[in-house]
Amino acid sequence: FTLFFVLFGAVIADLSLEWNKFKHDYNKRYATVAEEMERKQIFIENVKRMHSYEKTHPNATFTMAINHLSDRHIEELVSRRKNHVRSPTTSFKSSIEVNNLPESLDWRIRGVITEVNEEVGEIITAVVSTELVETLHAIETGQLIQGSIAQVFDCCPQPIDAFDCIKNMSGICRKNDYPVPLGKCEPNKCQPVYVYVKSSVDNNV
Repeated sequence: FTLFFVLFGAVIADLSLEWNKFKHDYNKRYATVAEEMERKQIFIENVKRMHSYEKTHPNATFTMAINHLSDRHIEELVSRRKNHVRSPTTSFKSSIEVNNLPESLDWRIRGVITEVNEEVGEIITAVVSTELVETLHAIETGQLIQGSIAQVFDCCPQPIDAFDCIKNMSGICRKNDYPVPLGKCEPNKCQPVYVYVKSSVDNNV
């Protein structure tokens, strides 16, 4: 029993050290002691889950790590609005050639993906839609330009199909030209930085 409590205490101490490092690295501040205790518990649960997965999946092809969202439940990171998922109108052709594929492909090291966005909640659909268009544009042109998530959020509210909406706007403005949500759509506030065609998504997904 003594050995068990010693090991248990060591685990708790390690998690507390990780928690303190997490708060320092990401400059975390909480409004009350109660909120901090709640966030700490969520953080510990997430870290334990991560370590457990690493032990049970030693041959996983990806790695897991602590980031700025480690003190949140997954439910907090998705939109609270009802999701409307539409079936694709076209089907993939079974005759697509799959020869000469690379063993691996990481778009992150090719400079076509922007940094992780910290936005969560109802704006997440606009985040994903904008970043996908950014990446497709970067793959085709070699230029990675940050688009305005705020514009997509204002002008393409759910359950509107975000990609149809972006197409109807003729593209997305630069982030700097439409930096924050205005509470209403202002399509003429800026000039789209690139034209978006929905078929490009269908062909690349």
